[in-house]
Amino acid sequence: MRSFTQINRSHDRTIHVDEAVVMPLRKVTGFFQKKRIFAMSKMIPVFLLLCTSVFAGIDFIVDGKETISYIVLDQVPTPTAQYAARELAEYIEKITGVNLLFEVGVGKSFKNIIIGYGENARSAGLTLDGIKHDGFRLVTRGNNLYIYGRDRATNRPVLGGVKHIQLIHIYNSKYDIGAFGDSGTLYGVYYFLREYLGVDWFMPGETGEVCPKSKDLIIPDIDVTVNPDFEYRTVMAGLFNFNHEFARWYRRVGYGAPFPVEINHSFYIMNKYQQTHPEWFALKDGKRDFNITCEGRGNLCLSQPGLLEAFIKEARNYFDQNPDKEIFCIMPNDWFNQICECPDCQKQADYDKPDYGKFSNYVWNFVNNAAKEIRKSHPDKFIGCCAYNSYMMIPDRVELEPNIAVMMTTALYYRFDDFYRMRNDELAYQWSHKTKRFYTWQYYCWDNTNPHLKGLPIIFSKWLENDLRKLKGVSRGEFIDGGSLGSRYQFSSPALNSINYYLTGRLLWNCNLNVDELMNDYCTKFFGPAASEMRKFWSKAENLWTNMDVKKRGPADNLNSTLYTKTELDELRGYLLNASAAVPAESAYAKRIAGIQTLFFAYADKVSNINNKIPVGEVKRTSNPPRIDGDHETLWNTANVMTFVESSTGGKPTAETEARLLHDDDNLYIFVHCQETNMKNINANCRNNDSNASPAIWDDDSVEIFLSPDRRVPDKTIQIIINSEGYYWDACYNSREYPQDTPYKYNSGLTVKTSADKEGWRIEVAIPKKNLAVDGVEPTSEWRVNLCRNRWVSEIDSKSIERSSWSPTLVPVWRTPSRFGYLKFQ
Repeated sequence: MRSFTQINRSHDRTIHVDEAVVMPLRKVTGFFQKKRIFAMSKMIPVFLLLCTSVFAGIDFIVDGKETISYIVLDQVPTPTAQYAARELAEYIEKITGVNLLFEVGVGKSFKNIIIGYGENARSAGLTLDGIKHDGFRLVTRGNNLYIYGRDRATNRPVLGGVKHIQLIHIYNSKYDIGAFGDSGTLYGVYYFLREYLGVDWFMPGETGEVCPKSKDLIIPDIDVTVNPDFEYRTVMAGLFNFNHEFARWYRRVGYGAPFPVEINHSFYIMNKYQQTHPEWFALKDGKRDFNITCEGRGNLCLSQPGLLEAFIKEARNYFDQNPDKEIFCIMPNDWFNQICECPDCQKQADYDKPDYGKFSNYVWNFVNNAAKEIRKSHPDKFIGCCAYNSYMMIPDRVELEPNIAVMMTTALYYRFDDFYRMRNDELAYQWSHKTKRFYTWQYYCWDNTNPHLKGLPIIFSKWLENDLRKLKGVSRGEFIDGGSLGSRYQFSSPALNSINYYLTGRLLWNCNLNVDELMNDYCTKFFGPAASEMRKFWSKAENLWTNMDVKKRGPADNLNSTLYTKTELDELRGYLLNASAAVPAESAYAKRIAGIQTLFFAYADKVSNINNKIPVGEVKRTSNPPRIDGDHETLWNTANVMTFVESSTGGKPTAETEARLLHDDDNLYIFVHCQETNMKNINANCRNNDSNASPAIWDDDSVEIFLSPDRRVPDKTIQIIINSEGYYWDACYNSREYPQDTPYKYNSGLTVKTSADKEGWRIEVAIPKKNLAVDGVEPTSEWRVNLCRNRWVSEIDSKSIERSSWSPTLVPVWRTPSRFGYLKFQ
C-alpha cells in the first residue's frame, strides 16, 4: 500500500481591519471573500436560533438594531479549532445565507462565538476539568458562546506504523483533517450544529446532509460538557485522501480517537530475514514457508529464540522512534490456519480444543514473551494482538503480562447464529478481565466479503444498541472494518450502508440513545414526505435480517428460498415505490430514495430474472470412452451441450463457453471449449498441480468443476480447477475424510489434457467414479453440478475477470451448492 511521507500546507496571513483582527484561515468553501471582510458596515446581522423558546443568554437582538457577530479564534489556534471554525461558518452560511467574520481576541461590543481552548477561554475562567479525550464543553458567558475541548496541538497528523494506518488511509490533505488526534472542539461544533440548529449528516456528501434554513436565530444559556462513552471510535471504509467527503463525514458523525490502536497482521515484517535467517520461517511439507500459506504471505516458526529477539528489537526501535505511540503489534498473518510442523511448535498446539482456540496457547505465549521483555525497557508501552480465528480463545497455559493489548474480532451482523453470539459475548467479558486495553474489531463488510448480500438493506439497530450498552466500561472502543474494496477504496454502497455507520457513530458517543428515536429522526429529516414509507422499509429490512429462525446465510444457502423470498422482496420494493411517489421528483428526498432503489432493485431484479433459473440436464452413457487428448473428437457430438451464461446476471458473456459430459461404468468425462480472441494475453502462471502457493491457479484463465454426486447433500462437494495449460487443483468439502482446513488433500485421480488455437482453448478430462464416492457413499443417478470459467480480459491499464458458468450463481462466488444445476445420469 502506498504511503505519503510529507504533506505541504499553506497558512493564510492575518489581515488587519480597523481595530478588529480578521482571520480568513484556509479558503475551502468559498465563504471568505475580501469584499465581505472589508464591507463590515454592510454585514447582515446573524441571529443564532438554538431552541424555540428565548432564554436569558445571547439574544443578538438589541432594540431591533443590526448586530455584528464574530467567530473568534485565539492568536495561535490549534488546527482542530481552525477547521472547526470553518465548519461552523460554512453551516451558519447555509442556514442563514450570511458569512460570519473571523476575529482574533474577544470584541467587547459584539456577540461572539469563541472556538477552541486558549487565552480567550482561560480569561473567562474556563478550564478543561472533567473533559476527557475528544470531549468538549459548550457554555455561554455574557455576550459570548464558548465551544472548546481537548485538541491535538500540532498540524502533524497522527499516523500509525502498520499498513492500514498510513497517511493515505487516515489523512485528507484537501481539508487538513485526519482520523486520529484529540478533536474535542470540532465535536463540540458538530454537537452545537446538530442539537441546536438541526443540522445532521446521514450519509457522506451534500446529498447526505440535512441543513434547515432560518433567518432569525437565537442562542440560549448553555452549559454542557460531553465526553464519549468509548474513547476509540474508528472506521476504515474509504481512503481519506481520495474520499474527501467520506473524510469529512467520518468526523461529523462522531468517529475518531486520540491515537491509532495498531493491532493487525504483522508477521510479514520479518520477510526481510528470509535469506539471512530461513530457520525463522515455518516448515510446511518440509519446505520453509516464505510464501506458501496465509495467502502467499508465509508463516513463522515461533519456537525460534532468534525470531523472538528480532521482534523485541523491532518493538523497542519503534517505541524509541515514536515516543507518542503506545502499542506495537505482533500478530500472525491473515488466513493463519496451520502452524510450523517442527516438533517444538507442534507440541504447543491444542488440537483437542475448538478451532477458535487450538493455537491460542501457541500464539499468545509468543506475544506474551515479547511483552515481558518490552515491559523491562518500556514499562508504559503495550504489545498488541487480535483475538482472532484459531487464537481467539483465552490461553489457559499462559499468564498474560499487564502490558498486553487485545482487540477481539467480531461481526455484530452475525448475531443470528446462537453459538457465535454466545461465544463472542463470553469471550469479550473474559478478555476484558485479562487486559486493561481491550478493544473490539467489528466487521461491517458484509457486502464485500459476502457478495451475495450486495444490494440488500441490512440493518441491525437493536442489536447495535444492546451490544454497545453491554460493552460500555468493558471495551475502550471499536475499529470498524468496512472492507472498502475496489477502486481507490471507495465507501461501499453508501445509500444502503451509511445508516449503520451513522447509528454506530452516534451510539459510540452515547450508548443510551434510543435507536427507535434515532431511526424516526433519520426518516423524518432525510426523507421528508416519504418518512412513513421509509420507516416501514427499514423496519421490514431489520425484521428480516434479525430473524433468528434462519441460521444459514452464506453464499451457498440460497437466501431467496428462506429469508429474502419474492414476497418479502416485493414488499420492500413497494415501500420504496410509494416513497418515491410521495416526494417531489427533483428533490433531495427523491435522490436519496433513488440511491437505495438503484442498489436494491438490481438485487431484486436479478433474483426474479427468468434467465437465472437453475438449469437441468442429462449426462448420456457412452460405450466407447473418449481419448483424453484435448481434441474435440466426433464422439463428443453425441453429448448434450451445456452453454455458459454470465454468472451474476444470467446474461451473455463476451466470450462463449460450452461443456459436454459423458459417462460409463468407470469414469465421468468432461469436455469444455473456451472461446478466446486474445490468446496471447491469457493468464497461465501456475505451473504445479495441487499448489496452494502463489501464483494461484484460480487467478489463471481456468475452468472450475463442482460435483456433488448426491443431490440430497449438495454442500458435500468436489472442486476441480484446471488452467489453460492443463495444471490442476482438487479439493473435497464437508466430508469426514478431509477436514475443513485441509480439503485440498483430496485426490480425484483425474487425467487431463488441454489444447489451444487462435479460436480458444479446450480441456478434456476423465475422473474415476471410484474417487467420487465421498465418505464411502457411491454416486447416485442424480447430481448437483456446476461448471464455471474464470476469464481474464486485458484492458488498457488493468486486468478484470469475466465470470461465466452453466448455472448462474448470482454472486462472484463459485462454490454455491444451492445454485448448482441438476444432472441426471443415463
